[in-house]
Amino acid sequence: MASRERRRRVFIQNLSVNYNGNLGMLAKEDCVALAANIMAEERYRSIVATVDMIGLGIKSPENRHTLPEVEIYNFSSLREYLRFMRSEKPDIVFGNARTVVGLTASFFGRRSVFMNHHSSLPKKWWQRIVLKVFLPRFDAIKADTEAEKRELLKLGTLDAKKISIIPIPIDHKFLGKKPAQDYLRALRKRYGIEDGEKVLLFLSVLREHKRPDTILKALKLLRDQNIRVKLLQVGKDVLKERIGKSFGELATKLGVTDSVVSTGRVSDEDLQAFLHLADVGIQSSDAEGQCIVAFEYAAAGLPECLSNLHSFEIFGGNVLRHEPGDAEKLAKNLEYYLTHPAVAKVHAKKNQALVRKQYDYDLIKGKMRAFILGKKPAAVRRGQRR
Repeated sequence: MASRERRRRVFIQNLSVNYNGNLGMLAKEDCVALAANIMAEERYRSIVATVDMIGLGIKSPENRHTLPEVEIYNFSSLREYLRFMRSEKPDIVFGNARTVVGLTASFFGRRSVFMNHHSSLPKKWWQRIVLKVFLPRFDAIKADTEAEKRELLKLGTLDAKKISIIPIPIDHKFLGKKPAQDYLRALRKRYGIEDGEKVLLFLSVLREHKRPDTILKALKLLRDQNIRVKLLQVGKDVLKERIGKSFGELATKLGVTDSVVSTGRVSDEDLQAFLHLADVGIQSSDAEGQCIVAFEYAAAGLPECLSNLHSFEIFGGNVLRHEPGDAEKLAKNLEYYLTHPAVAKVHAKKNQALVRKQYDYDLIKGKMRAFILGKKPAAVRRGQRR
């Protein structure tokens, strides 16, 4: 008698925002697709299950970064999601972010893993208690940086051996390629950037923790010193829904509207071009995980003015730092890079080399495969399929 067909192994990755196979970033930088695709390659039934707990209201592009065989389910409630998890009986579960959905991954599967998505611990005491209780339930935890691992160990309930440092990969090959000069000139003309104007790039899905107020105040300080600059704000602006005023309205209040260009979401090709059109990249966040944008700046060879978060310590002395709310310091740092191009170039080249060496897609994919499966990275060969 023929033997009964062996049950196919199931991998489920959860998410606290709706997902259609694309997080709205470059394909090689989509960390959800990375894990889902790895497990599909491992011949698991690979599933992404979501409940929109964060409510960003951001619609991602229609093209998928996930392989065709990856299944995606966007549930309308936590109850539906939990019912699905119980019915599927997954073998491996990947929890994303310290939300109710992310932490429930610890209740399912023979193996459960977790990605924190944050460089610091919660400020509220009860949220830290929740992490102290739930995180030890996971078999392994992924941290983007050494700093994140140090923060997690402050909880006092985690074994350091459980925490693996695996950053999100950066598509340095695409971002590091400079577009043709004709393309760059056309882009400057399209957005009204005049000859002689220095370009400051602020790239993000724009929310309040990105501290747009600090960046606009720094822009005003530069303007008051008669420094000719144009600030490019690239990415969807959701400030209006969250704090009642858009980036443009904040700029109008400060009187710097004519020095600001907001583009919204742009194509991958325009993103690449903006990174090479700009003179300095800015991030002033008061909270981040890895902050992919800072590493995209680096991949393109763009000098950076960053807030002094733990997320950015890997750049060492090759960026200029400021407190998230310190517009005066940010303005001084921007002015320094603009007036010391040789220093800016040296810093940018060192950061670019760092990203190429440590954030390469194939390198990170091998580490992620080993992490999910509970194997040693050294035993995983590039492109290997089991």
